[in-house]
Parts: sequence; C-alpha cells; structure tokens
Amino acid sequence: MEFSAGTIKKINEHIIEISFIRDGEIDEKMALDILSKIVTLSEGGSHALLYDFNKRNVVLSDIAKKLSGVRNYNNVNLISRAMVTQSMVSNIESSHYIQNTKPEAETKVFKDREEALTWLYAKVEAYLKPSKS
Repeated sequence: MEFSAGTIKKINEHIIEISFIRDGEIDEKMALDILSKIVTLSEGGSHALLYDFNKRNVVLSDIAKKLSGVRNYNNVNLISRAMVTQSMVSNIESSHYIQNTKPEAETKVFKDREEALTWLYAKVEAYLKPSKS
C-alpha cells in the first residue's frame, strides 16, 4: 500500500512496516491515512509497527503525535513500535516524540533495521505467549 510519502506493507502476520521514500512532515491528513492503512493491513488484530525513515528527515506534526500516541480505535491492538533512523533530524524528532508524548505502546528508536526487527519479534512473541496465572 502506498501513501504520499512512502509505503506500508506487512512483514509477517503481526508486524507492519511503514517506509518513507522522501523527506516531509506527517500532518493530520497523512497520519489518518497511515492509521487507516495500518488498520486495514492488521485486519483489526494485534500488531507491531516498524517505522523505517530511510535516512529521510521526517517531522511529526503535533496532531500526528497525538493521533499515534494515544490508544484509540486505530491502535487499540498495537503491541509495540520501533523507529529506525539514521537521520539526525528524524532521530531527534523520534526521541522527542517518545519523551514528550509518552506513547501507550512501548516505543523505541534504533539505528539498525535488523536490531529493530529483533526487538519487535521479541515483543510480539512475549505479547502472544499465554500468561501463567
């Protein structure tokens, strides 16, 4: 699936990747478009997100931060979120987002995609593992 600044695809049953192909600002319209595509791909099931900024400078508008950080009908089944960036601007934006928005789903910034995927696989596995009561 495509959106104005990149693509969204399923890596596996529980992990969805959002890749950015150009610099830009995620405004309200783009945030809602991305969230809608995530809901479609996840089929309403539990999922984790991998945001790959691809060395792009991506800035999150205040409304996009609010839309993605709070649990609502769009992300009620979000397990965790990994952000991969080698761009200083996107790294600062991502770190600022985590510190100030305090997203309800565990969110972490990585410089390496494989490291981020390993972390997401572990989070998904832990989430899906039945708890012993």
